[in-house]
Amino acid sequence: MAYAVSTDLGEAIGEINKEKKFENALIQYPFYVRFPYFISMTSRPLWCILFPYYLFKPRRYNSQKFFLFLNFMATMVGTLLSGGRTSILYIIISFLVFLYMGFQYKKGWRGGLFPRKVMAVIAVVSALFIVFFAELGYAIGRKESETSENASLLFAVYCGAEIKNLDDYIQHPFRQGNESGQFAQYTLCGMYDMIAIREGKNEGRLNQPDLRFNDYGDYPLGNVYTTYYNFILDFGFLGALICTGVMSLIASFFYRKSVISRFWQTGRLDLWIVYFGFYMPAACFLSFFANKFFEGFTISGTIKQLIVWWILIIFLQGRKRNIAMSKQKKASSFNYHNQVSPISNLKI
Repeated sequence: MAYAVSTDLGEAIGEINKEKKFENALIQYPFYVRFPYFISMTSRPLWCILFPYYLFKPRRYNSQKFFLFLNFMATMVGTLLSGGRTSILYIIISFLVFLYMGFQYKKGWRGGLFPRKVMAVIAVVSALFIVFFAELGYAIGRKESETSENASLLFAVYCGAEIKNLDDYIQHPFRQGNESGQFAQYTLCGMYDMIAIREGKNEGRLNQPDLRFNDYGDYPLGNVYTTYYNFILDFGFLGALICTGVMSLIASFFYRKSVISRFWQTGRLDLWIVYFGFYMPAACFLSFFANKFFEGFTISGTIKQLIVWWILIIFLQGRKRNIAMSKQKKASSFNYHNQVSPISNLKI
């Protein structure tokens, strides 16, 4: 609030977010805010995995469900400090994916779709989330929500503007700036920007593509162009197909690792399934919006996340393997409810 010269916390966060995005300002919160925020955001896949996992457990695990739910909600609220709503979508999408994976495991990976009652609940909650999405933006200082006529218009713009913007660019391409000649400059812009910042350069987002704001008649379309925009800029139309194939191979590899993980039999997390839950589902889903899959990857960031996950897993679950594991191996892998979890005394 002091930096943004504002007496309103939401407006201050929105102003800082705006400067970081559009004015190349390298603004950092104090360490005593930045470090807990990093821990909170990095730990979000643990709650997105463990919370749905325990929802399929019997009533004697209600205390674990309750505390996992509190951590899950606290992380969602904490994401608002970034000034954006994308992190909340990451959490919700990952949660739904692991809820579905837990349901599939319970049915022996042949469960089909959710039951109709569950799908109805998800539909109702999704509709409520869409209705309050604009108000959520207003609460964190996102001024565009003030000009939105209603939630349905905002939803239509967010889900349709990307295709129209990409179509406009393909028909009327405009020259890009910051052409450095680096390999995959725009596709891997997040990694290149992190390197530039660590080299002491004062400009942020150096390798971001030209994301011009667009309008169609009276409809504001924003500056989102789908993930294909970055692929086309770097590699052309054929390269966009190749990049999409590479993205699908990587996501499939991590999904396979998650499906065959011992987590489903023992409840013990491993780094494969945590990394998948942290990144893959939402990054793939939000590719309709922007380059979320490759842009979010940085070497230093990944190393820090792996270290934090390893420490958190040890803190929550300890080093020792559960004594009941040998008995569980003999039990049927489909007997989900009767399995003994090594984290029945989960520390939250």
